[in-house]
Amino acid sequence: MGPLEYQAERWRRIKAHQECDDQLMEIKKFLKGDLDSFFSWPDTQDF
Repeated sequence: MGPLEYQAERWRRIKAHQECDDQLMEIKKFLKGDLDSFFSWPDTQDF
């Protein structure tokens, strides 16, 4: 395995790990501009 293949495999493993982490997925959504999950207020009927 050459350096390019090694680097590609490393990034693939990092990406797979990040997709399993809920906190990292929330940060990823925020950075992509998906702000609905951050600014959603609970319904007042639930209180």
